[in-house]
Amino acid sequence: MKWRKGPRPWPIHLFAAIFLMAGAWELAYRLAVLHRFQMQLAGQTLSEDWIIVFFSARFTIVCIPVIAIWLFGSRVARWLITIMTVWATLTVLSQFDMARLQRTIGMNPLDIWYRYGARLAYIFAVALLFIPAARRWFARQQETVEEIFE
Repeated sequence: MKWRKGPRPWPIHLFAAIFLMAGAWELAYRLAVLHRFQMQLAGQTLSEDWIIVFFSARFTIVCIPVIAIWLFGSRVARWLITIMTVWATLTVLSQFDMARLQRTIGMNPLDIWYRYGARLAYIFAVALLFIPAARRWFARQQETVEEIFE
C-alpha cells in the first residue's frame, strides 16, 4: 500500500476521530468494570492482567482500520469495516430488548449507555465514509491507479 497524498475531506477526519474515541471509550469502560469480567481460555480462568491485555489488543484492532483508511485510503478496509459494523448493528438491535429488561430489573441506565454508546458511535463513524465527499475521495484514488497502468 502507498501512503495517500493530498488533503483528506472532513468526513475522513471525523471518521478517524470518532472511531478512535469510540475505541478508547470502550476500552475505558471495560477497564472500569474489570472486576465484572471472568474470561476463560482452554478451560482455565484468565487473570486480570491477561484480561487487560485482551482489551488492549481489541483497542489495537480498532486502530487498524483507521490507519488503513486515513493513511492509505484503502477501499477494501472501508468495505470490511462496513461489513463488521453492520454485524455490530444487528448485535445491538438483537440486544436492545435485553437492555430494556436489565434496566427494568435494576441495571443503571448509564451503564447501558456506556456499554452500547461506543457501538452507536462506530455506526455513525462508518456512515461518514459514505458521505459524497468521502466517496469522491475514495473514487479519486481509483482514477490515479488507473492512470498508472495506462
